[in-house]
Amino acid sequence: DDATFTISLTAKGTYALNNQPFNNSETLNITGHPDPAGGTVCGNADTGQQFTNSSTTLDTHIAFTETYSLSCQGSYKSGKVTYTETLVSDVILYTTTGARCTLVSPQMNQQITGNYTSQHTFSGTIVYGSVPRSDFRCTNPNSYFYYSGGHGTWTGSVGKL
Repeated sequence: DDATFTISLTAKGTYALNNQPFNNSETLNITGHPDPAGGTVCGNADTGQQFTNSSTTLDTHIAFTETYSLSCQGSYKSGKVTYTETLVSDVILYTTTGARCTLVSPQMNQQITGNYTSQHTFSGTIVYGSVPRSDFRCTNPNSYFYYSGGHGTWTGSVGKL
């Protein structure tokens, strides 16, 4: 519980939209604290800092640029890891139309739970948050954005922070 380490994980599952598969990798940072508190868990991007990336929508394949920030809450105790990542802010800018969609309030981005299995490995479940259209306000009434959510399983290995 007081050890500091990383878990490099690979998650596999399906998105709710058309059961499209996902195969994602990420790293969780475990920061140990003396008992009885146990450790805390966060991801690399969970700093509140803004990040920007480009992608296309899953349903209409329209290009967009996304600027977002994330926060975390998580624990590690007695071989059990829990982690919730929150999408604090999110602004979608559609490349072709210039329409902007802004997240109205923070939403759950992902939840990870799991347990130490053996030989420096963990496994568990992952849930990606579902954020409906109504939680985004768009500058163009014909534009919309949402997250369909998803779920799956993950395995991970212990590393050094």
